[in-house]
Amino acid sequence: MIALLWTAVVATVSPQTTPDPAHQKAAQQCRPALARKVRGEIADITVSEFHKHGTKTLLKGQMAVLERPSTKPGEMSPTHVRNVRYGYDCQLSGRARARVKVLRLED
Repeated sequence: MIALLWTAVVATVSPQTTPDPAHQKAAQQCRPALARKVRGEIADITVSEFHKHGTKTLLKGQMAVLERPSTKPGEMSPTHVRNVRYGYDCQLSGRARARVKVLRLED
């Protein structure tokens, strides 16, 4: 019981790292293009590299996608969901549409 209280106190006291707002904004701009490339719902996007050159912004990172397995006609829809990791490269250029490359990562 005391150990549970101790972990709760340590969890609330430990510093939380907040991502850079510029990284978050760029990731949100890439999100629709990334969603078109993968089947499923994007659960989490992390940015590992961020480069800005004039009007071009380059992002590299990983994302977690929740996928539901496909079904054949007449089968019940599956109730389980898979958490699949993808790596991505996203290039933003002014007002143009985001250019993305997505690669499925092996677990």
